[in-house]
Amino acid sequence: MKVYLKHDRVILTGNYQEIQYLLTKYRKQFTYVKDWIEANSPNC
Repeated sequence: MKVYLKHDRVILTGNYQEIQYLLTKYRKQFTYVKDWIEANSPNC
């Protein structure tokens, strides 16, 4: 599974079970995709 964080989006590649697990995991930490990107951005 690969996760690509761009400045305005998140791209997830892999099988659907991996993606579903990752989305469930991050849904507990972040409300919006924007928050997820900002938390993991090296520019912040």
